[in-house]
Amino acid sequence: MRALSLICGLMLMVLPLLAQESRPTSKPSPQTKSKPAEEKLERDPLALKAYKAITGRLYSPRQAGLKSVQFRFSVSYAFPDGRKLSYGPYLVDWDVKQGHNMKFVGDEQTDSVKPSQMSAGFVERVINDFVGWLPGNVVEGRHVSMNEKKQIVIRIPKHEEGRTNLRRLVLTADKAGRLGSYSILGVKDYPLMI
Repeated sequence: MRALSLICGLMLMVLPLLAQESRPTSKPSPQTKSKPAEEKLERDPLALKAYKAITGRLYSPRQAGLKSVQFRFSVSYAFPDGRKLSYGPYLVDWDVKQGHNMKFVGDEQTDSVKPSQMSAGFVERVINDFVGWLPGNVVEGRHVSMNEKKQIVIRIPKHEEGRTNLRRLVLTADKAGRLGSYSILGVKDYPLMI
């Protein structure tokens, strides 16, 4: 009996101590959100030099003093199964200060892609074909490397991937060292434009 009362007494003394230890003794430290590590850009000096050499030989109306232009364009797709889709024509007004304004010309077809539905990257490429590239803008903030075929590969960084379907641009020089062709590749290297 005496042992039982001793055990009960010890338990009565230990329980408050255990309860005290389980309570936090200080304020919890605030959770700090860590910023994701910024992606380090891959910038191959040989690829950048080759890029400057190729683009330096391009004639650019914009760099030659073009102030404004108006043009029309249509988009046609041909599928492997023989189907063809055509959209447009679209009218583009461009000027050096305000950029571009694009709209349908004539009757709008029910299945046509509206200018607002086109990807900004696609419209930018079409406009650049008419008014000329600004070569620095294409590589700015992007990875630049040279592949085994001596092609210049411009890859967008991870943080840009959610904003566009574009993943890589591949520029190939011709025998004279000019821009022979460029490919715009999307997710899984799907060709968006060549």
